[in-house]
Amino acid sequence: MKRIHFFEIEDQPWCPDAVRRGVTDILQFTANASKGFSAIVPLLQEAMLKTNTNNILDLCTGGGGPWLSLAPALKTEKLQPKIQLSDLYPNKEGCSYTINNSKAEITYLNESIDALNVPKEHEGLRTIFNGFHHFREKDAVAILSDAVQNKVPIAIFDGDPNRLVGCLLVVFFFLPLFLMMPFVRPFSWSRLFFTYIIPFVPLVVLFDGIVSMLRVYSPEELHELVKKTDDSSTYDWQIGVKPIPKSPLGISYLVGIPKK
Repeated sequence: MKRIHFFEIEDQPWCPDAVRRGVTDILQFTANASKGFSAIVPLLQEAMLKTNTNNILDLCTGGGGPWLSLAPALKTEKLQPKIQLSDLYPNKEGCSYTINNSKAEITYLNESIDALNVPKEHEGLRTIFNGFHHFREKDAVAILSDAVQNKVPIAIFDGDPNRLVGCLLVVFFFLPLFLMMPFVRPFSWSRLFFTYIIPFVPLVVLFDGIVSMLRVYSPEELHELVKKTDDSSTYDWQIGVKPIPKSPLGISYLVGIPKK
């Protein structure tokens, strides 16, 4: 099945802000509760060690991503990560729970950061979690090219390219959403309203979840993006899928590290 770039409701300007926040809250909650991204910790640590950096600039952060559970897991004697969360449309309030409850050094950039054109003063490893599929091929290439031009490492993690299985799991996940919602933090009355009174949040999660699976770049498609970005003479690229323990799905990854 080829990649299909259909629209997601959350991305639309007409999507109510309370619904958008509810969707990002549940995605952030499940990412940390499941600790699924623990599988890619060695990839991040390797990229940081090879480029001798403790600084991470997380792009397209949304509601905070998996950093609540991921950041402490990155720490070693040689690594003391300093993580900056950023987005094109800054929402520090939405990430406040992650920042305030993390056992790692996490800050938020209030300025607008465009993943296609990151200001040069922001050095260190660039990361994108579950956001790369939002970009069409042209913009995806621009994100990679911007990192290459600035000679900084970049690590991108997204859903499993097995789109059919992914879509089936999204459908299976729909009903448990109603049970999970009261436990999502930070607590929000509006999120409960748009779950139990008018179920916009779970319906958007269902619709956007299926679309996201259809949008995920496969390893073969990621290789094609890299070819349009760099001839591999200046960067080492790692592309593949990391299995998630006790899950039928994995995490697709693309890691680019400047050659010495």
